[in-house]
Amino acid sequence: MAGKSKTRLSPPLKPKNARLLSACFIRDLSRTIQSLADEGDVSGYAVYTPLGTEPALRQLLPAPFALTPQGEGDLGEAC
Repeated sequence: MAGKSKTRLSPPLKPKNARLLSACFIRDLSRTIQSLADEGDVSGYAVYTPLGTEPALRQLLPAPFALTPQGEGDLGEAC
């Protein structure tokens, strides 16, 4: 979503352009992961937030990808 994607790139990018860039990254990386899945014992998963954005993300991902919501807390926190 514009204003929610790649926010550290805005500025210099406008929110819409940051959203488009983010979509390109998601498509590219998920296709690479799917190519590995097609060749072996790998499954593609996408972790997303906020809840309710699944339909928009699903449009960017290969069909076999599974989705799971991001958990609570700081993803950078050590376990």
